Amino acid sequence: MDATVNDEFKNRDFRLYWRCIPPYKTKMGNGVAVTDANQNDWWDDLMDPKDRYYIDYMNNVVNKGDPYHQFPMRTWQPQFLSRVPMIQTSPNSWGPMRNYGGYYLYMTYSTYNETAIQAGGRYAVSDCPIFHIEEIMLNYAEVEFELGKFTQSVADQTINKLRARANVAPMTVSDITASFDPDRDPAVDPVAWEIRRERMVELLGEGFGFYDIRRWKRADYFMNQRPLGVKVAADEVNEYFGNGSIFIQASDVNPAASVFPEDVGRVVCVGDFMQQGKGWKDTYYLNPVPQYQLTLNDQLKQNAGWDKE
Repeated sequence: MDATVNDEFKNRDFRLYWRCIPPYKTKMGNGVAVTDANQNDWWDDLMDPKDRYYIDYMNNVVNKGDPYHQFPMRTWQPQFLSRVPMIQTSPNSWGPMRNYGGYYLYMTYSTYNETAIQAGGRYAVSDCPIFHIEEIMLNYAEVEFELGKFTQSVADQTINKLRARANVAPMTVSDITASFDPDRDPAVDPVAWEIRRERMVELLGEGFGFYDIRRWKRADYFMNQRPLGVKVAADEVNEYFGNGSIFIQASDVNPAASVFPEDVGRVVCVGDFMQQGKGWKDTYYLNPVPQYQLTLNDQLKQNAGWDKE
């Protein structure tokens, strides 16, 4: 219950840091322009050292001084991003950087270098892969499993190459038994679960997830639960939420409504749509046939269920 968003990010797969902005706080205000004179003035020695932990960690460990991915974050103008997370209802939230859950994806983010002050958007570069080798390796791993050919050799050629650069221990296939992950989806083979987990981690934020869970026909498992955001300590709730109206309290715990003790302190991204009669339907495994195609060809029929939506 006393854990913070900082705790959530500690000792994690580097891919989390590359995809999702780690938390931090500075003394700067949002919208303050970054200049030669003030670019190092974001800290005050009276502040809590934990609030700069990920600034130093990202600059010195994960990005290792990469001048295009500097912390604290800058916007393209460039201006300081004073803190992360920025949650929609927070008194500290600001412009397009805010969101409901507190996890801000920034895979292709890039900021200015020393020659681009006041012109970050013009000088910054962002590599945005359209098709990359990681996807191919994960496709191969999954296909080999489906063919009954997933071995340690295949894991070493695919998943373990990806893990090595992300500071994650290699996969040992023989260790993955039914008890390897007690929280896995019990309907999924334990090795398949680990391969799929790797895919979700490696390709986070790239648009694969919705199509993958439909392809696996496990969309109800992933979708029919309350979406939750970052975890914030009780004594920090007003910093992020104002009146605390979207902060799960101990009194909210109700396993029947899928709210558990470990959820206390998390952001509630949206209302409980399952209790509202919403959620995943098997109809959604197929896309609807466009109405104009039905009009053009009266021999076509709408996919089951979509005529009632």
